[in-house]
Formats: sequence, C-alpha cells, structure tokens
Amino acid sequence: MRLVPPGVPGELVIGGSSLARGYLGLKRINESFIENPFCSSERVYRTGDVVRLREDGELEFLGRKGGYVKIRGYRVDPAEVSAVIEEHPDVVQCVTVVHKERLYSFVSVRIGNTLELDHLLSMCKSKLTDYMIPCKFTIVEQFETDANGKVDR
Repeated sequence: MRLVPPGVPGELVIGGSSLARGYLGLKRINESFIENPFCSSERVYRTGDVVRLREDGELEFLGRKGGYVKIRGYRVDPAEVSAVIEEHPDVVQCVTVVHKERLYSFVSVRIGNTLELDHLLSMCKSKLTDYMIPCKFTIVEQFETDANGKVDR
C-alpha cells in the first residue's frame, strides 16, 4: 500500500480510534482490517472504494476496487479511465465499459458546450497509457440511473 497524490485514483483506507476490530463471523470481510503500514500500533480498514482527492479537498467516489479488466494483457480499471476523461472541462460524466477487450467511453457534455473529440483524445493520450485509451467515444445527453442514482450500465 502506498499514498497517492491529490487527483490520482486510489483505494479509500480508513482508520482511527473508533475503528472496529472486525465483524463477528465474517472472516472474508475481516481480511480488509489490516495493520497500518505507516503506524504499526494502529489498524486500518481497506474499504474497496476507489476515490480521488479533488482540488476543493472533497473525496470523489469513482467506483469499487476489483472492477479491473484485461486489455492487451494489462490490468485496467475502467473507472480510472472515466475519471481521467471527467477532468476535461466540458465533460459532466463519463462511463467506460469493456466489450471484447476494448474500451468504450460514453460521455455527457455540459449544457451549451460542444466537445471536440480530437481534443478529448489528445488529452487521453497525454494522461493515459495507450492500452487505456478508449477505442470509441460516444456523446450522450444524460445517463439513465437506477433507483439508487447509479448509472444503469
């Protein structure tokens, strides 16, 4: 485990004096309670949530850990690809999915703005390794969500 700088996606790990020792009878979940690698006298809990620290100091939820897929032999988290695309000032939201080992990103754009896909592709090329760059971008007006407000994939 290592710390990541602001803006970079990473797993949310929590700790503190009120952290439980674990869950009674739930061995698999209890494996997420580990010794704090930065202070051996404390324990922390690996939540499995992928977040990043925004410039305003708020944590932004990006998805769940374990959503990795293989693209050209490399492990890729589609949520991480979406997070990079969402850094574009004209992008409201992005959902990246995998089909036949290829990434496809669906993007909603700020009302009144137009998104130049060439600019978006250039940004992706500057921030992502080549195997993480979606093969196609599709502009959508908005995403359908379920009762919990999550995008219906």
